Amino acid sequence: MNWRKQNDYLMGTRTVRTLPLLIVMLMLAIQAMSLEEIEVLRERAADMLIRHFPAAVTETPVIIVEIDEASLSALGQWPFPRDILAGVIKRLNAAGSLIAMTILTAEPDSASPQRVFDRMGIPPPAGIKLPDSDAILAQVVASGLAIGPAVMTNGSGEQLRSRSGFAQTGNDPLIYLPRFSRAIVPTEPIGTAYNALGAINMQTDRDGVLRWIPLLFALDGQLFPGFPTEVLRLAQGAGSTLVKTTGASGESGDNGIIAIRTGAAEIPTDKHGRLRFVPGPTTAIPRLSFHDILTGNVTADQLEGRIVVVGVNAGGIGERYTDPSGLRLTAMDVQAQVIEQILSGRLLTRPDWAPGGELLTTALTGILLIVACRYLGAVMAGLVGTGGLLAVLSLWFAAHQHYGMIVDPVMPVSTIIVTFLGVSLVERWVAERKSKWIRGAFASYVSPNLVNTLTRNPDALQLGGERKELSFVFTDLAGFTSLVEQLKPDELPVLLSSYLDGMTRITFRHDGTIDKFVGDAVHVIFGAPVDQPDHAQRALACAFEMQQFARAFAVEKNAAGIAVGETRIGVNTGPVVIGNFGGSTMFDYTAHGDAINTAARLESANKQFGTDLCVSEMTALHCPDFQGRLIGELILKGKTIPLKTYEPWSAENGPLPAAWQEYSDAYKLLESGTDDATRIFYELRTKYPADSLIAYHADRLTRGQTGSLLTLTEK
Repeated sequence: MNWRKQNDYLMGTRTVRTLPLLIVMLMLAIQAMSLEEIEVLRERAADMLIRHFPAAVTETPVIIVEIDEASLSALGQWPFPRDILAGVIKRLNAAGSLIAMTILTAEPDSASPQRVFDRMGIPPPAGIKLPDSDAILAQVVASGLAIGPAVMTNGSGEQLRSRSGFAQTGNDPLIYLPRFSRAIVPTEPIGTAYNALGAINMQTDRDGVLRWIPLLFALDGQLFPGFPTEVLRLAQGAGSTLVKTTGASGESGDNGIIAIRTGAAEIPTDKHGRLRFVPGPTTAIPRLSFHDILTGNVTADQLEGRIVVVGVNAGGIGERYTDPSGLRLTAMDVQAQVIEQILSGRLLTRPDWAPGGELLTTALTGILLIVACRYLGAVMAGLVGTGGLLAVLSLWFAAHQHYGMIVDPVMPVSTIIVTFLGVSLVERWVAERKSKWIRGAFASYVSPNLVNTLTRNPDALQLGGERKELSFVFTDLAGFTSLVEQLKPDELPVLLSSYLDGMTRITFRHDGTIDKFVGDAVHVIFGAPVDQPDHAQRALACAFEMQQFARAFAVEKNAAGIAVGETRIGVNTGPVVIGNFGGSTMFDYTAHGDAINTAARLESANKQFGTDLCVSEMTALHCPDFQGRLIGELILKGKTIPLKTYEPWSAENGPLPAAWQEYSDAYKLLESGTDDATRIFYELRTKYPADSLIAYHADRLTRGQTGSLLTLTEK
């Protein structure tokens, strides 16, 4: 094994496995920065709950008197003359209503009689005092309890002061409020007739949704109340409004305004003095037609003690706002909903511990998921991730619906999803890299075709086998035991590793599967686990190349003073049972059968014949272009049936040498049993003294043996 590659693999795996942790840290950093985009997502999540889980209908004193399409049809185009407005307000005053007027009468009434004559350029009739509709409206407003609208601006307008008092605890609230220098107010004398004025400014978020309603403003360096704030103050008969900010005794949290208290009502706000808008069901606030009030079609009982929000709700008149539930509301609707929301106690706050709690939740869910993915497996990790998602969403839902808290599910949920995907991708990459590394590592021990087969087909790693015809190559290095005793301990591994590496490379070039190494011996299988119809030809070609390598290796080492002997090789083909054998904890992919034993016997038989490569007849018959010479009909030790065995000749070495051709002719005489065989082999031995197989037969014939049947007494 290449340990440097192993270290690279381990270091690379450790490095990549830190990526999910970096993902969690990145998500925490994004969350800590309080990016506006994240806040928008958090707000949209709250919108979803408001839209799909609306608050229950509660009864409050708020009603709406709207100038609707029916009123326009009956009374003419808008704006109506001020005396018509005065008529409705008079009826509301008579019923004891608190009037919250959202109609801004900033200009004098152009329909007032005196102004009509002035516009026409003619004097009024002599002796007739023309009524002033603005004065009429102001007189009616002053006779009751009414709040008028004001619009904060930094352009042209009036200097204005609040008619209510303010008290404050903690830091100066002005620095947290939207600042304005002027105000657009109802024209005189109507403006001064109102008991109070409240700012009706509203601003939508970047996505066009109205989520936050200002309850306080900074006007020319002074506190000024929002419209709902003044309505609640007058409804309770309070003289002033208390503004709570951080820095006061016992008050903590994000720097800014914490709450506004008017009378008995304490309204939690964000640091800018804004209320989170939570509209109720559209049926929660009763609605009456302006025209019905004017004509007396509404009884005083329906108006008595009510907070009546008056405004316009007719097509094309006034701006409309998209509320968190997705409805389009007029300014009148928004103000009525906000007042009703406060009276119903339907308040949403973002607690000061929320950012820290959300960061902790994100960190814990991310780390828990990393641990689950790494150590519990894909299924359990999926269950942990799903459980984490459900837990975060349940807490978010419960906090919103039951405790009126705005918490952020976006970042914890996003962290779970992104971390799960990140860990899954990393673990998949690690698994693939591990598989590749194992393949490379095992390739040093096991044939690549076996590794590839098992990688593609894990089911193959099961106990069991099948009967197949395969070819086998067995090799053995002569004199290895003596060589071990001669070499130094540090020399033997180098020598053996070099030898086996060469034999292994040759095996793999011919797509053989190494069954095992036994010391210096190599056992090779052809035809499994990958089917190879030409397994016999591959085995023979592999044996030839091994023979060449072993001869060159011996020459090289002998020249270096290391007495490396010859390598003997046996090749055989036959039926065996091959598969996974072993126990439940360890597999051995190998073959069992007589064909294997025969290959081993043939390898050993070489030393008797003086050859270094013996091939059985079964292998030769499977090789169409086989060339070689018969050694004899061998009865191997422990066998009774003779086996024809050959010393093969590689076509790459050229045509058969003369000695081999003459040997073959002499062998025919040997088979026939004639006396001439002894003479011919004796002559061939003299002619070719280096030919060991000729010498073998010449010696045995001289000793009186005859025929080609050879009984081997050694394994």
